[in-house]
Amino acid sequence: GANPTVAPTWAVAPSAGNGGSKSSKGGKDGGGAAPARPRPSKMRPTKDPLTTVRPCHYFDCWIAYLSGLSGGLFPLYFVPAVMERPIFERGLVATCCATVVIWIVSNANDNSSIYDPYWALAPPVLALWFKSETGGLELTGEAWHPRQLIVLGLVLAWALRFHVMVPWEGWWKGLTHEDWRYHDIRVSFERNELIAQPELCMYDGVGSVVVLGAIMLEAWADETLRTFRATHARTVPPTEGKICREGPWRYSRHPNYFGECLFWLGFLFFSLAMAADGHSTTDPVWLPAGPIVMYLFFRFASLPLMDKRSLVRRPGYDEVMRTTPAMAPLSFGFAANTKDKEE
Repeated sequence: GANPTVAPTWAVAPSAGNGGSKSSKGGKDGGGAAPARPRPSKMRPTKDPLTTVRPCHYFDCWIAYLSGLSGGLFPLYFVPAVMERPIFERGLVATCCATVVIWIVSNANDNSSIYDPYWALAPPVLALWFKSETGGLELTGEAWHPRQLIVLGLVLAWALRFHVMVPWEGWWKGLTHEDWRYHDIRVSFERNELIAQPELCMYDGVGSVVVLGAIMLEAWADETLRTFRATHARTVPPTEGKICREGPWRYSRHPNYFGECLFWLGFLFFSLAMAADGHSTTDPVWLPAGPIVMYLFFRFASLPLMDKRSLVRRPGYDEVMRTTPAMAPLSFGFAANTKDKEE
């Protein structure tokens, strides 16, 4: 039968002599048996030298996340050594187990992009689980504190923005290629527990404004880029060599990354609110660790890869790097460094 993981026909180079005019050893009348066509490799280059075809059937994508959910729930309810630990440690074990299971499935399918939606699926699931363990999910006024509703609503809004603005095609038609960043990496080698608090404070308001602003900024950047690509979709090849300099992209090379950093920075204020109320069990010195790690990841890992790719694909991008900050629309600390400018 046909292998569902084989790349679509448009991604496979046509075989020589595919017209069937002669066989290799059947004589002029073609009576001999034609040699078997070699099975195409699962990894093939496309017209874009920075993209690799690594097809994956949508069934395998669903298997990955159903298995990941099962793998995350198993230690929470069937492993006594985990069940007796504090809630933060149990949540950490659960998400690590789910990550390992999804990684195993993605490795078996030779496509690391299977993991992509996990970043937006895990936080709301963990938030709901934390709430169920600390006060239940009953829809009553006594079961929910305003801070819990604010935090959960913001997390859900953030996740919804991802799934609506950047829908993952693995759910309904499978994957045809792997994100180029995974390929480049392969080649080159807090607890956010939702527990009841006595009252809201200033930190809750600041956190709400920052997180909501971050979601709006990311949505604005997504919609501007979507409109830009749709406007230039009729060019051949589409949008190649063009640089979006509209909306937030006029003031930042990566406004979506900036919004993501702001999103996680906003939750620092909710942690500060818990610390001020005396309900945080985390050492205060660790509270800024999450936002700092996220900023370092985007600024020194993902962002340089994106800039390097744009320098190759988009003429004039070096001028954009010289004149436009990397993330925050400020001139200090965020613009490309001297080496980036010279490149």
